[in-house]
Amino acid sequence: MKREYTYSSFEEDLVENAGQDFSLPENYRYIRDRFWERHYGKLLYYIFGLIGQLYWRISLRARFIGVEKLSSISRDKGYFIYANHTQPFGDPMLAIAIGASLKVRRRNRAIGSPANFGLPVLGPLFPAMGGIPTASDREGLKKMEEAISYYVRKAQPVVIFPEAHVWPYYTGIRPFGTVSFHYPVKESLPCFAMTVCYKKAKIGKKPLTRIYIDGPFYPDESVPLKQRKSYLCEKVRAAMLLRSSESDYEYVKYTKNDDHEEE
Repeated sequence: MKREYTYSSFEEDLVENAGQDFSLPENYRYIRDRFWERHYGKLLYYIFGLIGQLYWRISLRARFIGVEKLSSISRDKGYFIYANHTQPFGDPMLAIAIGASLKVRRRNRAIGSPANFGLPVLGPLFPAMGGIPTASDREGLKKMEEAISYYVRKAQPVVIFPEAHVWPYYTGIRPFGTVSFHYPVKESLPCFAMTVCYKKAKIGKKPLTRIYIDGPFYPDESVPLKQRKSYLCEKVRAAMLLRSSESDYEYVKYTKNDDHEEE
């Protein structure tokens, strides 16, 4: 029987994990640049890069299409990747898997929910692996933004999931706003769209996964700040919507609850 989710709005969090109620400590350090952290992080990144590649390519039967576009950006510059959010376990590994798939490897970072950082065993490892938890207060947001600037200025790309909540195997693109596009505008750096699609396999019920990279998209410096964010958001969303049409198989069924109005 096909798995099914019922939702009332696109902003719903349909998946809960063991770290769902995890809160960041007040003194959480967003920038991990101590000597041992840098070297320990490189080791973990290498190990989980292999795990991520195996998980996506074997378990999710994935193929990466257009990854070479990421290599068009100079090695001394960072960039941003915006991706749809469809894999509870796979997405935290996706940033590493993408970085490891390049001929000249990059150490990618990824912004994720604090719930991921509260998971048993894996959660405490995410900061060393490149994870940046989303903040919930003004002070935390300031530290988070400082960390993002710090890493992209070290030419480390940052992966962002603008849909915010993970919907397993969802084949559409949910609405998202311009807030997260503040970062490439502020840093005057390009961004890419990364769209995960699901296709019917000839053998078995589990779909084939295809991951498309589109871009780069650059901020339009000739228009005001707000318009720059909107411009990038529209470019990324248009690329995602176009690529999502490649999905032809609904592995998980999503049903709108008509008893509630969508926000």
